[in-house]
Amino acid sequence: MSTDVDPDAEDGPERIVYLSPYLIDKYEVSNGRYKECIDAGVCNEPDENELYPWDNPDYADMPVAHITKADALTFCNWDGGRTLPTEAQWEKAAKGPYPEQKIWPWGDSPEISCDLVLAITCPGNPGGITYLPVDSTPEGASYYGLFHTLGNVKEMCLDSYSDNAGTDLVGFDPYYTDPQSDLESCRGPGSYIWDGDPILNINQHSFIHWGESVRYAGFRCARRAY
Repeated sequence: MSTDVDPDAEDGPERIVYLSPYLIDKYEVSNGRYKECIDAGVCNEPDENELYPWDNPDYADMPVAHITKADALTFCNWDGGRTLPTEAQWEKAAKGPYPEQKIWPWGDSPEISCDLVLAITCPGNPGGITYLPVDSTPEGASYYGLFHTLGNVKEMCLDSYSDNAGTDLVGFDPYYTDPQSDLESCRGPGSYIWDGDPILNINQHSFIHWGESVRYAGFRCARRAY
């Protein structure tokens, strides 16, 4: 987990953790999938998304955003009794099995291009907060077949955010929770990134506030395999 490329990174240092078998979504949850939960009378409607309204059929394949972590947990529970992935689960699914230490989901080469990940420098992405359909750019998929662990939306995880992840996320099935904090962890840099920016990697570790819904954060679901 993590990398020693930047020894001062909040998610470092590089370390070995162990995970029980688990299953995780191949795709980020789309507007269309989330709308099914709304139509079932279970999920809350997202806040207004001026870019890709959730109820516009033209954007059904875009990742849902403008929802809170509580909304994401409600959806995952409705969709098969699941939950959000932990940070460790998310990173392994993006990085691949030990001893892989990839910084990009597809590996360390070829160089980053707009065929692999949506970045702020890509054509058609003025301002950086734009998305692609959740099943797009298959060339950028991870070893385990996950799409858009870079680009698109940041992804909410089950953990509280820790600025000492290198010591709080260690050992077997690491998971950090802090009932006194309203900071919730996210993984992946989203689309508001630059080709060549050092944060454009799968070790990036950031947060949103509990109850906050923002246009750059979405999610995918996961569960223990048994």
